[in-house]
Amino acid sequence: ISIIDDPEFVAATFAVVDKHDESPVFLSKSKISLFMNQAGVERIALFPISFQNDCLGAFCIECPEECRHISSELNFVTLILRLSAGAIYRARVKEEEIWELKQQLGQASSYAGMIGKDPKMKAVYRMIENVASSEATVLITGESGTGKELAARAIHDKSGRRDHPFVVINCSAYPDTLLESELFGYEKGAFTGASRSKPGRFEEADGGTAFLDEIGEITPAAQVKLLRIIQSRIFERLGGEKTLSVDVRIIAATNRDLVKEVKKGRFREDLYYRLNVIPIQMPALRDRKNDIPLLVHPFINKFRLLQGKNEIRTIDPGVMRLLLNYHWPGNVRELENCIEHAVILAKDKTVQEIDLPLAIRAPSGGFTASMAREETLRETEKKHLIQILESCNWNKTQAARRLGIGRSSRYHKLKRLQIEQPDSN
Repeated sequence: ISIIDDPEFVAATFAVVDKHDESPVFLSKSKISLFMNQAGVERIALFPISFQNDCLGAFCIECPEECRHISSELNFVTLILRLSAGAIYRARVKEEEIWELKQQLGQASSYAGMIGKDPKMKAVYRMIENVASSEATVLITGESGTGKELAARAIHDKSGRRDHPFVVINCSAYPDTLLESELFGYEKGAFTGASRSKPGRFEEADGGTAFLDEIGEITPAAQVKLLRIIQSRIFERLGGEKTLSVDVRIIAATNRDLVKEVKKGRFREDLYYRLNVIPIQMPALRDRKNDIPLLVHPFINKFRLLQGKNEIRTIDPGVMRLLLNYHWPGNVRELENCIEHAVILAKDKTVQEIDLPLAIRAPSGGFTASMAREETLRETEKKHLIQILESCNWNKTQAARRLGIGRSSRYHKLKRLQIEQPDSN
């Protein structure tokens, strides 16, 4: 007895059983070969499964070389299938409903290539809708792997510039000496090896959108030129004297805290305010963990097709539990890499825990949920102790007395929490 899911065989089976009542249909070896190449099988008995005049399929019994059957046994199989047909029909209807719900859920939880229905993501979607039609400069912030480039591309695709170039400029990919020539281009002879003139990335983006990724990495010299092009859309190529103008919309992104960078003097304040016209904050994956199941299944479908493992359909519940408990410092990009790793190693139709990277299965060196709680408690304790010290004018002995702790405990706490008295200046 077997279940055969070969598409051609299933189609041929339906064509045969749909013309019969509940009686079994016998296929000889010659007819079997039309549907499939099944060695060692002389005949196949097909028992139609019908419900309310609707043919649901067939139950197949393969006969070995000497095929014998007893009518009473065949009648018993027919009776069992007749009694089971209603349950099979309801299961099929339920499966179709589930598939439709998944389709609706997928449509409701995705937006311009981004997946998520968490309120934080919905706020990002609304912001993109609101700013796409404008020409305002947008600054997208967020940790690495949160999808900043996807958000930038969504803004471009929904804008009036959608039919023009979307040029990605990764500012961290070029050394200081090459960044300016990449952004603004260069003239022939501008430096050793410049045998011809070359347009910069801004010229390539003329009429469209220039996406400056990792904007916090650019040098002070490039910041000055970038400020000028944001203000007036004019610039000169490296080694050139001719002033060029471009029509581009600028979208920038960074995983750095640019406010801190400005305070430290590493990022120009005037450039920051020019870029930060419309800020969009991409949430970290750990702050929207309910979106993890929505992300996992598209990734499985993507990599099972790429790896030729079409049999993989889902993941073990224990795997999902591990994914939900992990801290995801690399965000969606790390989750995608994790699923690719699991699909490659999977030996069955279901991804198992053993298929996951070790960092997910045993995150001893990672940042677990319990570590996150410990970090929160540590910060709370530190804030409380600083408040006590400030109220005692940083008299550590008096603070220790108010806390009810001894000298050694006081010293240990200050060292463990890395608390130092601020400079009086």
